[in-house]
Amino acid sequence: MCTRDFAWALARGPSTSPLAARMRYHVLLLLVTMTLVHAEPQSALLDALAQELKSMRSLPVGTPTHSACPKDSGSLVGLAQQQVKSKLGEPDFVDVDGSWSYFFTSPVPVGQDGGGFPQLTFGFDAKGRIAQVSCYYSR
Repeated sequence: MCTRDFAWALARGPSTSPLAARMRYHVLLLLVTMTLVHAEPQSALLDALAQELKSMRSLPVGTPTHSACPKDSGSLVGLAQQQVKSKLGEPDFVDVDGSWSYFFTSPVPVGQDGGGFPQLTFGFDAKGRIAQVSCYYSR
């Protein structure tokens, strides 16, 4: 049974009016749709970042890279912390405020600090969702 048929069957119920049944049907269909849409937001940007980070981390130590900060990271706001971890893996750095940073470069040689690569940082709210995203070039 498809969602539409299920909602219609629920909406018909013990109604005395076809109009009331139709109204209940549309309300139920709207609720089902909203539930499915808001279950877990996805981000094409997070997928692209995951692919880029995986590629960078597979390079030999010290290989020059030419990664850039995302132009618009707004689509990442609201994603769950667990989604970030499942896509990007363990963060390269966790700050005292709980923010996570990922370094978009090849593995850094031992003893090297900084290096001009993008550092993408996620700040999380109390519910474990991304509240802010920043990106700057590490020095």
